[in-house]
Amino acid sequence: AAWPPDVFIVLAASRFIVGFGAGGVYPLAAIASAETGDSHRFSGKRVMLTFSFQGVGQLLAPAWVLILDLLLPNSRSLAWRVALLSGAIPAAFAIGMVQRARAVALHQPVDDGLPNRPHAIHVEDTPHRMGFWSRWTCGNLYKLVGTGGSWFLFDVIFYGNIIFTPFVVELVFAKPNASEVAALSAVIALVALPGLYLASLLSDRWGRKRIQIIGFACTGALSAALFILLKYEAHETSRTAVFLLYCLTFFFYNFGPNATTFCLPAETFDKDVRSFFNGISAALGKAGALVGAAFFKLILDTYSLATVMLCSAGVSLLAVILTLVFVRDMRAEFNRSERSIGAEATRFDPPHTELELRGFASRLSEHRPASDRGEPPSADSESNSEPQAMVFV
Repeated sequence: AAWPPDVFIVLAASRFIVGFGAGGVYPLAAIASAETGDSHRFSGKRVMLTFSFQGVGQLLAPAWVLILDLLLPNSRSLAWRVALLSGAIPAAFAIGMVQRARAVALHQPVDDGLPNRPHAIHVEDTPHRMGFWSRWTCGNLYKLVGTGGSWFLFDVIFYGNIIFTPFVVELVFAKPNASEVAALSAVIALVALPGLYLASLLSDRWGRKRIQIIGFACTGALSAALFILLKYEAHETSRTAVFLLYCLTFFFYNFGPNATTFCLPAETFDKDVRSFFNGISAALGKAGALVGAAFFKLILDTYSLATVMLCSAGVSLLAVILTLVFVRDMRAEFNRSERSIGAEATRFDPPHTELELRGFASRLSEHRPASDRGEPPSADSESNSEPQAMVFV
């Protein structure tokens, strides 16, 4: 039965509130992750591990639906309401964690990445405020095309596919029931999750740009293969191959643009505009999600699932080209910056600590003549006074 309109109104209002709050702030977790640590060197691994919890959530959602279906087998209406309500539980924990983190930040000195020496240079951690229009320089716009543009294109294909996973499963597996759809969705999320951890493992070694290119290229190739299977091999034996290829597309979503688009704005933009353009890039991504959700459903209804996969392959190819042209590999700049900061710290490092200077003065005092120390000269000192004078002249 169709839901009454007031249900959709409540859900839409709730989604708006979530998008305004968590949806607007969670992309900035990349910056918090990038600027937290014992080193001034950017760590893509740390940022991607932070983002990997999204994959955990995508796995837990259908798994929790399966559990509720077992607990409430005769009350589907209650089960989906409980599943929806369960989303407030991690949100409540997140509010408490944010408050604790804020309290710690207010009472903890900022680590500037340099050794804690009396004469070390302290890097200004709080960037100066820039005017709104002064941020839109040609250099920042060029970077935004790379970070926001690739995020937009990725979310077109990612959300265009993930939102309609039940439709894909239904077309491939001949109208499964709700429990089977949840089980197959959990399998897809389980296959996809290791991609995030593999991307974080290789992030600093391969670089975010290379991983993004590999991810887009592989998803494009898999989408093209799915188009061929769905268009020309529609018999029963191809269904398993279609599902396996569909799972692999989500693996390469995670080992690629799903992780890198979250990471790139935090490393690409300068500190004084980093948060601003990270938010703009994330907003462009959500605009892509809207385009994908709207147009993929239209293409699915008008043409076929095979056409949807062909469009995904085309968008992936366009994303590869955009990444090659506009996305910068920042690892060389980080290496130069690390050497520069190390040189500055060494340059301003005092030659001796106070304790070392006191020890040197004590040893020097022991070798001074007794007359200089106000002591009567001994026989040994009189016999050795000339060699001592020769040594200390």
